[in-house]
Amino acid sequence: MFASESWYLTVVRTQGLLFIRPDKSWQPIVSVAVVDPQQSHEVVLGCDGQNPNQKAPFTLRGVDHTSFLDVKLWHKSRSKKRKKRHLVGSAYITLREVLQRQERPGSDVDIRLSCPTSQKRSPTIGGRQQRSATLTVRLVAPEPIPSTSPTNTASDDDILDEDELDRRSTGSSSHSPSETLVPASQSRDETSPDLSGLVESGLRRRKKPRIKGYHIDSESDCDGSSSAASSCPPTPRDDDLTQIEETKDDDYESYFPHHERSYNSGSPTTLAPPWGLLSAFSLPRHVQDHDTNQSIPLSFLEACVDCFAPYRELRDAVEDAEFDKVLSRLLMEWYVVAASLLALTGIDAAVFGLAPGSILPIGGFAQHAVAFGAIAAGLGLVSVSWFLVLYAGANTARFRRVATDVYGSYFFFSLTCRAPTLCMFLSALALMLFLLSVAWAAWSTAVLVMSCFAGVLFSMQYLIFGCHRAVNFCVWIVRTAWRAAVRREVAAADARPAPEVRAHEGGRAHAHMVPDVRERMPASVPTKGAIVHEEIVEVECEG
Repeated sequence: MFASESWYLTVVRTQGLLFIRPDKSWQPIVSVAVVDPQQSHEVVLGCDGQNPNQKAPFTLRGVDHTSFLDVKLWHKSRSKKRKKRHLVGSAYITLREVLQRQERPGSDVDIRLSCPTSQKRSPTIGGRQQRSATLTVRLVAPEPIPSTSPTNTASDDDILDEDELDRRSTGSSSHSPSETLVPASQSRDETSPDLSGLVESGLRRRKKPRIKGYHIDSESDCDGSSSAASSCPPTPRDDDLTQIEETKDDDYESYFPHHERSYNSGSPTTLAPPWGLLSAFSLPRHVQDHDTNQSIPLSFLEACVDCFAPYRELRDAVEDAEFDKVLSRLLMEWYVVAASLLALTGIDAAVFGLAPGSILPIGGFAQHAVAFGAIAAGLGLVSVSWFLVLYAGANTARFRRVATDVYGSYFFFSLTCRAPTLCMFLSALALMLFLLSVAWAAWSTAVLVMSCFAGVLFSMQYLIFGCHRAVNFCVWIVRTAWRAAVRREVAAADARPAPEVRAHEGGRAHAHMVPDVRERMPASVPTKGAIVHEEIVEVECEG
C-alpha cells in the first residue's frame, strides 16, 4: 500500500539487560534487518541503554505492513583480543504488529526480546530479569496524501490568519456554533475560493511558531510529528469554547436545532456537530489524590505470621513485579537452606555410624540431641524439596495461583514457606548441644568459658544498655535526695521570726540585735535570717 514511501524506525532504549556483571559498563549494539527487501541498519547504544542519537532514525525503503523485522541485540567486548559478538536478545516481528501496539501514531512501543538461555541457571533476581529484556522503538509510518483542489495551491505565506478570516467571513454578525464549527473535510474546499480572492488583494499571513512537546526521559521530540499532527483535529477557537462553556448545561437538541437539521439534510454548507468539544468539557478538571498506601490492619494471628514471613507483602501486592520480588527472595533462601540441610544430614548420619568404643564417650543426652537434629534435618529437606518442585520454574501467574489457599489468601503459604529455615535452625541447635555435651566430658572449663564469651558477645548491646540505664537511675536518685535536703533547710530558715526594732528617746533608734543564725546553719546554704542580720545596722534618725 505504501511500498513506494519510506518508513522511519528509531531505537529509543533497552531495559532488563544483565548479560554481564553490573559493575562492568558495556554498550549494547542493536541491529535491525528487513527480510524483504534486504536492508540492514545498526546503532550503538550508551552504557545506560539509551540511544544518544534519537534524531537520526532508520529509513526503511520499499517496505509495507507485512514486512518482517529481524531485531538482534549484541554484546561486544572492549578488549582488542576478543572481537566476536555475543547475542544477548532477538525478536522477529512485522511492521503491522508494531503499529497495532502503538497508542497513537509515532508513540513508543516495547518489543520483548527472546534471550538465549545461559549454561548456568541462576536462581537470583538477575537471572530472572535477563529473560524479560525489552527494546523500546518508535515507528513512523507514511500516510496517504489527501487530494487537494487546484484552487488550494497558495503557499503558507499567502494565507491569512485564522482570526482575520473569521472577521472577514462573518462580518458584524454574531458567531453561532453552526457558523464556526466546520468539519476538516469541508473547511478546505469552502475556504479555498475566499483565500484566492484574499491572496489577490495582497493580504499575507504571518507565520506562527509551532509549539512542540517533548517526551519524559528522552531527548527527541514528542510523538506528534508532522504526519501525526496532520491527522489530529484542529484546535477549537476561543470564541467557540466560550459559547459552549456558557451553555454546557443545556440540552444539545434545544441548543442546536437548526444545526442538527442542516447536518441531517446533507446540504453542502452544513456543519458537523461538535461532539469532540462537548465531550472535552464533560471531563473533570481536577482529580482528587487518593492515598494508595493505606492498607487494612492485620489481625493478631496475621501479625504473628508477618513477623517471620512476607505475609503483608503478598497481601498488599498488586503488580506482577511485587510478586516476582517475593518469589525471587524465597527461591534464593530455599536454595541456601537446601544446601545447609544436606550438610547437617551428612553430619548426623556420620555420628550415627560411630562405634560405642570411640575416643569421646557419647551419653544419653548426646544421643537424644543428635537424633532430634537428624529428624529436623530430614523434615526440612523434604519440605524445601517440595517448595522447589512447585515454585522453581514457575512464573508470576503460576506463583499467585499455587500460593493462594482455599480461603483466597496467602496466610497458609506464609505460615509454611519458612518451615525449611526453621527446621535448619532446630537441626543446627541440636548439633550444637550434641557437640557441647560431648566436649563437656573432655574439658568442662573450656565449654563454660567459650559459651559465656559467645553469650556476652551476642547480648553486648543489651548489657551495655542495661548498665547505662542503671547508672542514670543512681544519678537521678542522688540528685533528687540532695534537692530535697536543700529545700528542707531553706523552709526551716524561712519559718524563723524576723528581728524587732525599738525606738528610743533622743531621736535615736536602735535595732534589737538577735543571735547570729548562721552559727546554726550550714555555710553553703544562705537563709533569710542571715541576710536580715547582715542588713540590720544601727541607724541614726533625725528628730
